[in-house]
Amino acid sequence: MSTSLARRLHLRPLPVAVQGIGAGGSFSTRASRASIAVGDVRRDGVLVATFDLTQINTAVGPTDGGLGYNFLKAYRVTIDYPGRRLCLETP
Repeated sequence: MSTSLARRLHLRPLPVAVQGIGAGGSFSTRASRASIAVGDVRRDGVLVATFDLTQINTAVGPTDGGLGYNFLKAYRVTIDYPGRRLCLETP
């Protein structure tokens, strides 16, 4: 999640840095806990990393973040590209 969105949502950063791995390699960043809802699926207390998304925004356009492993790990994920749908099923 972008640091600016975390500020707008008044998320409190955890007291220690966390290690993450993304497309650009590993990184150290701050994290918070947040509730995330996608359609009818909601999870509370998800660990979200907060960092500067300038490079991602340059590559793909404006975004405030993406769904990652901490949210998606509880589901069987299917992406219907032609239908532009993300399907989340409990295994």
